[in-house]
Amino acid sequence: MLSILLPSKSELNIDSFIAEIERILPVSEIVIYNDSDGKGKGQALQEAFKESKGDIVAFLDGDGEIPARMLLRLLPFIEDFDIIAGSKRITHAPLRRKIMTHVTRIWFRFLYGVQCDTQTGIKLFRRSALEALDGGWESNGFIFDAEIIARLQRKKFKIVEVPIECEIRRQLAFRTIWVIFCESIWLKCRLLFRQEK
Repeated sequence: MLSILLPSKSELNIDSFIAEIERILPVSEIVIYNDSDGKGKGQALQEAFKESKGDIVAFLDGDGEIPARMLLRLLPFIEDFDIIAGSKRITHAPLRRKIMTHVTRIWFRFLYGVQCDTQTGIKLFRRSALEALDGGWESNGFIFDAEIIARLQRKKFKIVEVPIECEIRRQLAFRTIWVIFCESIWLKCRLLFRQEK
């Protein structure tokens, strides 16, 4: 069974987005966790994961910027890979967003050695891969995806990147960029001292 985990911050279009998912993938489990208390998307997805039951787990942003049909693009790869990371193409985004997306990808690959886009809000996992993260993931904010991918790559799980289409509606604030930078450095320090099998 496929469990689709949706983090939400009281998104206005969440009901129509859920209806779209149910139309495209009617046999799936949908678990919504509302981050109304501001603990972060990473924490919301971790709580949703605990409630899910599927042997395949999808992370999908609840704001609808990434169409639900993109899950159909990722699903065929689960036969051969443990993690499928969506990678957004940013041809129609504002210039500042394009620049930040490229810089962030380069920065995360340099810091963690990850070979895929960690920051696009759609990913597919074998449940066994997420369960291999003893105690779950520690990052709650913007870079929890980078932690998950970096740790699973270290554990030799098979990862592939698949291009997806999305509609970018929001700019990244400079404060958000600064927070991502600080969190990424802190995560790098934690990973350096983490001993995992």
